Amino acid sequence: MASNKDWYMKDVFHWRTGASIAWSMLLLPPALGVYICLAHFSLLHPTAWLIGWIRTCFSFHGMSCIFLVLLCSLFAGFSNAMSYIAVPYIHRNRVSIILSVTRPPRLLHAAGHALLGGVTAWSCCKLIGGSYQELSTRCNGEESGLCLNERHLFLVLFGAFLGAVYSVAYFLHRQNLLTFNIIQQVKFFQVKSSVPQSVLKNSVWALRLCAYYFAFYYLCGCLFKSWLLTNLQLQELPIPVDSIRGLLDVRLLWQAWLVGTIITHLWTFSLYLFKVFNTEVYEFPIETAFSTSEECTLYRALGQQNSPLVKYLAYQDLSILAEHSPARRKQIFTLSQPGGHPHNWTRISSECLALIASLTDRLIVHQEWAANGINREKRMQIEEEKKKKKNQSGKDTQRASSSTSFYSTATSPGPHQRIATLSATPYGTPADYPAPGYGTPRTPARHNASYSAVTPGRGDSVWVDSPGSQSYVPSTRRPIHEQYSGMSPQRPPYLSFRRPFVFLQPRIAVIRQLPLYRYFVDPFPEADNRLLFTDTQLHIWALEALASLVAASYTEDSYGVVQKSLPDILTEMLALYNALEKLLKLPTLLTARDPRELKVTRIGPAHPDDQLRNDLRTTVKTSLHRISSTFSKHLKSVPLALEYKKQLDELMDYKI
Repeated sequence: MASNKDWYMKDVFHWRTGASIAWSMLLLPPALGVYICLAHFSLLHPTAWLIGWIRTCFSFHGMSCIFLVLLCSLFAGFSNAMSYIAVPYIHRNRVSIILSVTRPPRLLHAAGHALLGGVTAWSCCKLIGGSYQELSTRCNGEESGLCLNERHLFLVLFGAFLGAVYSVAYFLHRQNLLTFNIIQQVKFFQVKSSVPQSVLKNSVWALRLCAYYFAFYYLCGCLFKSWLLTNLQLQELPIPVDSIRGLLDVRLLWQAWLVGTIITHLWTFSLYLFKVFNTEVYEFPIETAFSTSEECTLYRALGQQNSPLVKYLAYQDLSILAEHSPARRKQIFTLSQPGGHPHNWTRISSECLALIASLTDRLIVHQEWAANGINREKRMQIEEEKKKKKNQSGKDTQRASSSTSFYSTATSPGPHQRIATLSATPYGTPADYPAPGYGTPRTPARHNASYSAVTPGRGDSVWVDSPGSQSYVPSTRRPIHEQYSGMSPQRPPYLSFRRPFVFLQPRIAVIRQLPLYRYFVDPFPEADNRLLFTDTQLHIWALEALASLVAASYTEDSYGVVQKSLPDILTEMLALYNALEKLLKLPTLLTARDPRELKVTRIGPAHPDDQLRNDLRTTVKTSLHRISSTFSKHLKSVPLALEYKKQLDELMDYKI
């Protein structure tokens, strides 16, 4: 028996992906026809413009170029099927963004799209014709020879540049993420409404890329041009394109903008069709007649771990059937024969409750971690304030004592007085300092008070320096050979290994404090919170499905299979609601309101999961209100904890 993932990939995914690519290929020739019409646009010669457009579209040369563009778009469509994701990934800092773009598979993806963009731009140059058709052209003047057609080179390199930038933006902006629509529509109406927006968005993006590419070609275009001139033995035209005069050509800007618009439109439209077809609702069977059937049932798809897309489609199907399909709901509420057990309801509700419980556990763990971090910061601040006050009071006391001892007597105090002076210093007694040769002795700086220092070469002597005296005081410590008689003078091997790298630690500490280092390494403000809500859409569907099934069971459940699970469902929903409320009250969470009400900041990349987090909170409240309004006073007989019963009473009174 094949696994659920293999079954879906073979019977569903391949067919849907093939259909999306086929439709994108069918819609490609009309788009190229519009492009050729705009590329040959001539306001002064409309008749020649229309004749040239028709001749280019239906000639063998034009059809060959269109077929080549079709092949490039076909490969771009296949790359969408190989790099899609269903669960969004979260970047913690800017270093993770850079590493995610520079991974070997994604570098290969960028190189492949650069090649596809260059070939597509070369085909567009062939379709434009005129001064853009060939790489070499006849030189002007009396001398015979071939010159480099820099306009052709400019457009081909622009296609490669656009392909590489498109690949980087593809992963950086999570364009490979399959997003599911909240409102279900027929595929035709989805595509029809998206075409004008896609054209407008891609035209604006292509115009921005033209500005960047013009600056890039002005600075680095001479490298490509000189390489071609040397290897192909071509001459240079009098007015090079990589000059200010050459870049001010309006027709060149027009052709580059059209090439960028058509390439990005073909690729993004193919990607959009891929998303529309693969996020379409798929009806999983509630149960199968034969246990050996390869088709995946609904409860198996809900617990799928190998294929996130199958899991998303299963929860989407469950949410829709729970609200809009009475016939399929009846299958969930039925009892198995023979035996009379509610297997369908038990399996489906168990998967949903396990999913909700996993999110609740993550939220509770994150709350404890955040609360400990906040308390730790508060304790550190309090300790720092105490240390500052203690040091300040110590300094005042030392100043007073030193001034008194200096002015009270001119003679040197006795040995017992010197030792007392030493013990009163903030640096401790002589016994607190190790002997020379074993570790680095602490050498405190002068603070207008007495201090102690170890004299090199005299392990049993201590010099005491005070404002009133400078005398030699014998130490009361034992000799070094008696204190460390059992120790070996040799250092352990691991300390010898670490010794050469000790000098790097201060430098590493300095580097970590640099603003540039912290700019790249410090995490984004809400990265940890966003990691908690990566699969929020699954929990929204699970909550909606459970609430709809429980509400429908009030009239449709003839056997009372749902009422037995009602305490567990209410407990998990209330626990999730409490965890969300506590999390939103933490100061680590920057926004507890709707993100659309806040100003856009440039701290980190914008994230669409912020809206889903607030939708989850709304869904929990809506689900609880739906259940409480359906069962009303009957919920008082449900066995729950005392805290949850109080919350249910508030829900029924609409206080929450």
